[in-house]
Amino acid sequence: MLLIDVFLANTVLVAVLVGLIFVFHALLPDPGRCKIVEAQFPRVSVIIPARDEEKNIGACLQSLVDQDYPEFELLVVDDCSADRTGQIAQELAARDSRVKHVVKSEPPASGWTGKCSALKEAVEHAGGDWLFFVDADTRHQPGSIRSALSFALENKAHMVSFWPLHYLRSPAAKFILPTLWSSLFWSDPWLRVNDLSEDRAYSLGHCILVDKRAYVLVGGHQSVREWIIEDSALAKIMKRQGLSVQIADGRKLFGVDIDADWQGIWRRWTKMLFALLDFRLIKLFFMLIFVNSVMLMPWLQALVVAGMWLAGVAHPWFTQLALLAAIQLVFVLTWFLRIAGHYRGLAGWCLASLPASALFTSAAFVYSAWLVFRRADVEWRGRTYTVTRLELPDGR
Repeated sequence: MLLIDVFLANTVLVAVLVGLIFVFHALLPDPGRCKIVEAQFPRVSVIIPARDEEKNIGACLQSLVDQDYPEFELLVVDDCSADRTGQIAQELAARDSRVKHVVKSEPPASGWTGKCSALKEAVEHAGGDWLFFVDADTRHQPGSIRSALSFALENKAHMVSFWPLHYLRSPAAKFILPTLWSSLFWSDPWLRVNDLSEDRAYSLGHCILVDKRAYVLVGGHQSVREWIIEDSALAKIMKRQGLSVQIADGRKLFGVDIDADWQGIWRRWTKMLFALLDFRLIKLFFMLIFVNSVMLMPWLQALVVAGMWLAGVAHPWFTQLALLAAIQLVFVLTWFLRIAGHYRGLAGWCLASLPASALFTSAAFVYSAWLVFRRADVEWRGRTYTVTRLELPDGR
């Protein structure tokens, strides 16, 4: 009876967790077509922090200068780059008056992350009523700024971030990111972040649109200067001030080009995963259960059933065990097909590698927590940071 109970319990858990992923995607608002008339659009400052981004910055900038938005400026913050990032930005600025090349020649001051320091300096040069913080590896559709602003204005939002289309170029990205992102969405499947009456707040950092008045009100990046995940920290502060924080489906607006190797993905995510769980061990515990129940256990249980069949074991519950294992694998396949709409580059081997992906993701979560408790130093883009538990300015 114990074996059938384990199979049945995991089947129920897989069904619930896969269902929650469907709930998240179903509730994720679609910006849709722009409904705001052109005269109502405010001036926008698009800000790109760029440090050693020569392979990305050109395509990103070109997709932004091709926007159909009526009035915007584009600020590229060259954050002490050692490659051709600054040269590429400067060449485009010479051809297009909307592009401003902001050179940051000094490293961040003590107590600041490099990105927060770069963004703060860029805002000082920004003349827009709205700030559009964009990563250098993004690629934008011609109407992305128009649709993003339309969504923000129609929903009376002060801060909006967008879940993009991911172009997975490297084996490492294909292997880990679908599992990793789905695990994080289990933290808020009902999109409480979009409900002003709920405390839940975070943002998806590839593309963030912020009302400049709200940004100034909460102290801007000065208020989150030590945070490695400054995007979500800023969202928390804004929501605690009674401001509307929203996330929406951005796959029709822009994509993210991801060509990171194994080491790059490990370093990028382990420095912040435990912070995304609010530094809580109980959340880490349940996250490990969820990831391995969905991505690992169905395959292990299928192997158990296959082993019984090959060995000719006459288990009294064999048919039921085989059926439960098959149901779990169907749920996993359904999840994989559902999330594929936000990814390009997924292949059959990605589905088959899910057990290994679950173990990698689990190790990343555990290592991230260990970094925090150890107050370890991590290196990111040539700079060293201490990973520790931080409090927001109001102490909560």
